[in-house]
Amino acid sequence: MGVLVIDVEITPTITLNPTTPICENSGPQDLLTMVSAVPAGGTFTFSGPGVSGSTLDPTGLGGTTVNVTVDYTLNSCVVTEVMIIDVAPTPVVTLNPTTPLCENSGPQDLLTMVSVVPAGGTFTFSGPGVTGTSFNPASLGGTSTNIDVTYSLGICTVTNTMVIDVQSTPVLTLNPTTPLCENAGSQNLMAHGKCQSEWRNIYVYRSRSCRSEF
Repeated sequence: MGVLVIDVEITPTITLNPTTPICENSGPQDLLTMVSAVPAGGTFTFSGPGVSGSTLDPTGLGGTTVNVTVDYTLNSCVVTEVMIIDVAPTPVVTLNPTTPLCENSGPQDLLTMVSVVPAGGTFTFSGPGVTGTSFNPASLGGTSTNIDVTYSLGICTVTNTMVIDVQSTPVLTLNPTTPLCENAGSQNLMAHGKCQSEWRNIYVYRSRSCRSEF
């Protein structure tokens, strides 16, 4: 009489530890870091939206809940679970810089130069002349200033660069014709003038820059 021997293997237990939520712009995620199994030694396979091999790319999945099917095979045993990962949409930041600016324009509110969808997050700024959310163009004349703009909302962070051209403050030199005589008439402010009014010669009166003939 023969004896039939059947080996019964223990059903593996898999544990899911999904990184969730993730941002749409988080880049490829290693799904193997989100799972474990007892006993070890088997093979994981994954399938679902954005999945390639053991990697999940959340690009284009913003605002969705992704179901990733997880299969674990150890010898003759196969265990299947579903791992759920929420993907937050990448915020869209719009830059509207006030440019060009004059070097003597005074501090500028950078928050008036940006907008975002969805709202509710926090803007931070960094770069030459930047303090908090204010940009002071003083001493930056003749340059193109790059200001890093970072927007954070929940787990999502977006970074852009805003360029503001700063024009140098003109240097004005004054060379007034002074003093002037009351009867000097209209003066050309674009050129040097001289106070002189000639009438018929009766006598000549001179006083500094004024010359009047009567």
